[in-house]
Amino acid sequence: MLATGDEMSIDDRRYFTVDVRPAARVLIVSDNKNESIYWRKALDPEGGRGQDAKASSIDEVSSPQLEGTNLDSYRVICLLHVAKLTPAAWIRVGEFVGQGGGLFVSLGPSIDPESYNSTAAQQLLPAKLIDIAKPEHAVLAPNQFTHPLMTPFRDIGNNDLADGPINRFWKVQLNADTNSTVIIPYSTGEAALAERSFGEGRRGRVLLLTTTTFYDPSGAAWNELPLGWSFVLLADEIVRYLAGSAETKLNFITGETIEVDRHPSDPFTLYAVTRPDKEIERITVDPRETVVTIPNANLPGQYRVDSSQADRSFMAGFSVNVPASESQLEPIEAEKITTLFGQNPVTVVRDPAELEQVEGTSRIGRELFAWIILLVAAALFGEAFLANRFYRSERQDTNPLLRNKTT
Repeated sequence: MLATGDEMSIDDRRYFTVDVRPAARVLIVSDNKNESIYWRKALDPEGGRGQDAKASSIDEVSSPQLEGTNLDSYRVICLLHVAKLTPAAWIRVGEFVGQGGGLFVSLGPSIDPESYNSTAAQQLLPAKLIDIAKPEHAVLAPNQFTHPLMTPFRDIGNNDLADGPINRFWKVQLNADTNSTVIIPYSTGEAALAERSFGEGRRGRVLLLTTTTFYDPSGAAWNELPLGWSFVLLADEIVRYLAGSAETKLNFITGETIEVDRHPSDPFTLYAVTRPDKEIERITVDPRETVVTIPNANLPGQYRVDSSQADRSFMAGFSVNVPASESQLEPIEAEKITTLFGQNPVTVVRDPAELEQVEGTSRIGRELFAWIILLVAAALFGEAFLANRFYRSERQDTNPLLRNKTT
């Protein structure tokens, strides 16, 4: 909480929450450890020595070992140039993604397209493999930086993603009627990095890189991406994004829909929400949900979400603030006011003198009011005078006393 003081108390306090998490567990699946070394080094430059500073904790298995590996504790699976998986393995990885996990797939020369284009695989992957392309000249050509994965590259500005040549890549066709998009294209227009989302709230994601993540110095290299410093950043951002770390939101504005991440493997179904006023609200959650939706979080301050069962516990927190616009005292631009009122006539004034002038010009005919009042008064006076004379003559003709007196 940050606190200050002025005559407008609504914005005297601002609350914020940060989350310190353990390293996300990543499972690398490869057929050849020599082909996974660049990816592993990018994610763990210290080789396991800098545990406290690492963004991920890495294990590695071969593709035949994947089916027998417990995936519950992993946040991200990386399939690096794996030739093929059995239908059962594809289904198992699909279940992992459907429960909110992240999958990264990198293609290479040993890929079996029949395995990747199988029904089980296509239920998971964002695109179908066509054939291997051998362009005369191709590089990565990122053209949008609004995607969360690309935000660091936008902030840095200069990078060397487009410096390394791409000698080989798999041409792919995005699956129709799926939530699949291209994040990074090649300069040839083909997809380099594609994404597909799954699960409740679309929190399960798959990223498909259509070229390799290793460099072959023998002369048969598919690309030179691992030789650039941007490769390290790209690998780190891919894992963070798939693990959910890149978009976890802990600070909200009153009125927003608030969702706290949870894993479907957690046994908790009842959560206690402690509000800033110390009131406690109980929330029941479907075990299959990947989030806890917090209703009625309209009070500024810090909230805590707790749950426990047997020897396991869950705790999370978030902060809520009033919108800054509620304490914004700067005048609204005249164009915005005109737009707000639409077709209705609007006059914008900036000082009392201008207001008086506008009011004067808007009261058309005000200078004639005095003359009109005089005319009305004269009309009333004339009407009264004529009426008195008329009724006086009539009374004299009909009253015998007045008539004799006159005679």
